[in-house]
Amino acid sequence: GIHYRDTVQQQIGQIQNQLVSIRNKKASYAQELDRVKTYKPMYETFEAKGVINQEPRIKWLETIDRFGQELKLPHPVRYKLDVRKPFDAPFTLPRSDFILHASTMTLNISLLHEGDLFDFFTTLEQRAHGLFSLPTCTLRRTETRYNLQGKDEWTTSLEAECVLNWFTLWNKEVKP
Repeated sequence: GIHYRDTVQQQIGQIQNQLVSIRNKKASYAQELDRVKTYKPMYETFEAKGVINQEPRIKWLETIDRFGQELKLPHPVRYKLDVRKPFDAPFTLPRSDFILHASTMTLNISLLHEGDLFDFFTTLEQRAHGLFSLPTCTLRRTETRYNLQGKDEWTTSLEAECVLNWFTLWNKEVKP
C-alpha cells in the first residue's frame, strides 16, 4: 500500500512537472510564431531589396549612374564606396540573430539647381536596391568659365557632397 501510493504520487508529480514544461514550451512557441508573423513581411521586404546577407554594391553604383543620366545632371555622379563595417547605431537595436552593417558612400553631385538634389534622392529612395540613410549633405555654389564662340561665359551651378550609409543585415551564422 504505502509504497505503491508514494510511487504513484511521485509519478503524478513527474507528469505534472512535464505538463508544466510542455505548457511553457507551447507558450514559448506561440510567442515565436507571433514574432514570425509580425516580422515576416518586413524580412521579405528586406530580402527583396537585397539587404539580408547580401551587399549589392554593383547595383548601388549602376543605379546611381543611371539616375544621374535620367535626371540629366551636368556631370556624372562621382562616388567613393568604403568597406562594409558593423554599424554603431545611435539607438538600441532590438535583440536579433542579425548584425547591422553599413557601407559608407560619399557622393559628389553636380547640380543645375537645388531641385536636382531632391529629385535624385527621391528617385534613389523609391527605386534603389537597398536601404540607406543620408546623415550629411553639403551644398556649395560653383562658377565655371566657358569660351563660347570666342566669348567668355560664366555659368553658376551647385555641387553637393553627400554621405550615405547603405545598410545590410547579416545573420550571425553567415560569414559576411
